Amino acid sequence: MSNPQVTDKKSINMIALREKLAEIKKRDGELSLRGNKTEEYVNEFAMLKPKQAEELYKELEKLSIPRLKDSHINKIIDLMPSSVDELKVVMQGYTVPITNENLKKITETVAEYLPEKKKQASEKLAVLQSSALGTTKPKVSLVPENKSFLKKEEASKQKLAAPETQKPKDSEN
Repeated sequence: MSNPQVTDKKSINMIALREKLAEIKKRDGELSLRGNKTEEYVNEFAMLKPKQAEELYKELEKLSIPRLKDSHINKIIDLMPSSVDELKVVMQGYTVPITNENLKKITETVAEYLPEKKKQASEKLAVLQSSALGTTKPKVSLVPENKSFLKKEEASKQKLAAPETQKPKDSEN
C-alpha cells in the first residue's frame, strides 16, 4: 500500500481546480466518483475563464491590502461578490479586518470581471433590498385571500363576549 505525503499546500480557486481536473481526466481517462461530482460543481459555478481568473488574481494582489492572503483572494474569485455587502459576507468567515475603503477597491476590481448574468442578478437583488428597506413598497399582500377563518373567529368571540339577552319563552306571555 502506498503512503502518499503532502509536499505542498496551496490554495487554488475553482477555475484552477477545473483545469487540474481536466489534466487528471486526460491522464487517467476518467475521474473517480468524487472527482466527477467536483467537476460537475465547478462547471456549474465557476464564472471566469482561466486567463481572466489569473488577471483578476494579479490585480487583487496589486491592491496590496494588508492581511489579505492567497486563500482570501481565491475565495473572492470563486464567489465574485458584486457589492460591498456581499464581500463582507464572504469575508466574515475569516478573521481579517478590512477597511471599507479597501472593500470598495476590491468590489470595483471584481466588477470589471463580472459576467453579465451576475451583474443582472446583482441589480435585481438591489431592487429587492431597497423594497425591503421601505424605499419602494412591495405589491405583496400579507393577508390571505380566504378570510373565512376571520369570520369564524369573530363569531366565536361575539358568543363569548355577549351575555344572554334573550328571555325564556315562558316569560313572554
